[in-house]
Amino acid sequence: MTFAGQFAISLVAAVVGSAALLGSAYIFFLAWMGAHTTSAAATDADAGEPQTRFLLFVPAHNEEDGISPTLLSLEQLAYPVALYRVIVIADNCTDRTAEVVTKAGHECWVRTNTNERGKGQALQWAIAQACDLAFDAIVVLDADTEAHPALLAQLDRELAAGALAAQVRYDFSADANSQISGSATIGKIAENNFFWRPRHRLGLAVFIQGNGFCLSRKALALVPWSAGSVVEDIEYSLHLAMHQVRVAYVERASVVARTATSHSAATPQRLRWASGTIQIIFRYLPRILKEAARQHSWYLAECAFALLFLSRMLLGYLSLITLALSCFTTHWTLALRLAALGAVIFQLLYLSLVLRASAGHTHIRRGLLGLPFYLGWLVLTQGLALLGIRRNVWTRTVR
Repeated sequence: MTFAGQFAISLVAAVVGSAALLGSAYIFFLAWMGAHTTSAAATDADAGEPQTRFLLFVPAHNEEDGISPTLLSLEQLAYPVALYRVIVIADNCTDRTAEVVTKAGHECWVRTNTNERGKGQALQWAIAQACDLAFDAIVVLDADTEAHPALLAQLDRELAAGALAAQVRYDFSADANSQISGSATIGKIAENNFFWRPRHRLGLAVFIQGNGFCLSRKALALVPWSAGSVVEDIEYSLHLAMHQVRVAYVERASVVARTATSHSAATPQRLRWASGTIQIIFRYLPRILKEAARQHSWYLAECAFALLFLSRMLLGYLSLITLALSCFTTHWTLALRLAALGAVIFQLLYLSLVLRASAGHTHIRRGLLGLPFYLGWLVLTQGLALLGIRRNVWTRTVR
């Protein structure tokens, strides 16, 4: 290989290795901070007279068998009944979802548009339908989710304190007999404790997560809902960030969703998420960086960093690429390998925090034992997503 070729490879390896090392150190710093802080507890001083009028949207596609627990949890919210309205969006359903909802005494809006399928499109339609209704904010919950009784009370407090948008803690309910369910729950614990919690504490960008998020009417006026990708939550979060609308992360209340219990059921969902995220990164990363430069905004610049490392596994890939490239050049070989080694050390430290946080949850022990297989499955699905397998295909997740 020519000197120029080796130098070019070395330069690429240096960029990739620097990203791996700095990114891994940063993610570990966030995790360390998350491990040494706890969610703020509600106090009597926080209590006030509820003021916010909420519309609770529950998008549902063929959920006749699983939506009843969700509706029951919404009936048990500790919030004045006169101040919230539950609306199920029966979106392109071919089962008895609408009938089950109305028989349970809840309002159901039926949407039929097979040319525009997906949660993002359903929400855009529902928000447009609701424009003449009296409300101060909307809350979106999935149809397989149970809400904490204090959900609306805590969101009311955030909005009263000046928040325009909020995301409550979003957890998974693990199936003790399912390895993939337990492993997914471990991943969700790590995401909540070691990514969103410290980001909120540091005043960094927090993304809505598709389930358990709240948008004030003012936020919707500033940033109309137009997210129609298969990862509509990430897409709209970036719209909010570019308009300097910050999302509060609320741990005092939570939503808990059921997880897929088999690889065959979970793979289409994971492929959709991974494929959609890859597309969003390529589509929005240049825009965010350009907007950060135009606004002279470190907040947006860091938001781009968060988008890039939404999947912390990318750091592992970057480390392996650095090591591989270092084998094809004689320039900076030791430095490149040390950078890759340092990145891996930070990643292992991060994993140790994840394992420590998960060890106390007896219901996910099977997930801990199967974690290596789960990570391998993630690598496979992300690889398939990168190749464009099932790109832009929205399907209901079987649970």
